[in-house]
Amino acid sequence: MGKQYGRFNEFIDLPLEAKFNIYKDILLFHQLVIQQGYIAIDFYDGCIMYNFTSKQTMICDIEFYSKKPVMNNVGRMPGSSRYMSPEEFQLGREIDERSNVFLMGATAFQLFGGGSDRSFEKWKAGEKLYYIALKAINIKKGNRYQTIDEYFEAWNNARGSLS
Repeated sequence: MGKQYGRFNEFIDLPLEAKFNIYKDILLFHQLVIQQGYIAIDFYDGCIMYNFTSKQTMICDIEFYSKKPVMNNVGRMPGSSRYMSPEEFQLGREIDERSNVFLMGATAFQLFGGGSDRSFEKWKAGEKLYYIALKAINIKKGNRYQTIDEYFEAWNNARGSLS
């Protein structure tokens, strides 16, 4: 999915429904990551591979995922700043599931919006989903969804109300 790959534009131009399926795969994977006691670190669009023939999503490059608890003991943690929560830039802060909620919201903006331009004008997945993704990337950790499950449920409920 990353811009560094030759099929980035083809990926971004996929129909909305195909992107919803890809995003669901990403969310399901990260639910499993959390259930197994890990926190995603350094996940970005370059970690998402998509087979255009089989329509299969694959996640790669997850070697920085870490067992909980995770503390930021380096200042700026590894990763693409477009996907990183504020606490991943702050020495001594805990990186937790709410940090991963931010990550999932940032991923939604890459798939359905303007990437780093998180304006509604760039968003292509409807107003309800926009506000769900926007809450996920709230600068204040306490104002985000508290869990990936909570975020996924809100996302799915809004998706269901779109049809």
